[in-house]
Amino acid sequence: MPISKNVSSEKEHLDCVTMNIIVFALDSNELLKVSECRSTKEMWNTLEEYHKNRRSALMDKEEFSVESFSSESRKEVCLMTKEESGSNQVSTSSSNNCENYF
Repeated sequence: MPISKNVSSEKEHLDCVTMNIIVFALDSNELLKVSECRSTKEMWNTLEEYHKNRRSALMDKEEFSVESFSSESRKEVCLMTKEESGSNQVSTSSSNNCENYF
């Protein structure tokens, strides 16, 4: 057998083994992303892109949640303060801040 054929066959075998190792480490979402990949490198690149996009989406969602929570929580604190005081007037020094939300 020629040397180049042995080397090629060994590379294919190692690529197959490596792909199997990667597949066993993946969750179902990741597995769906790499199911069509034909090489370890292709799998790696696909997973890298998937996680980069996922991380970016999570960061965007987190920023939105923080902004939304901050606004909503301030409204709730103002409402709770009004309810505790028993009147429509907020008796804290932050009453000016509360007025901006109503």
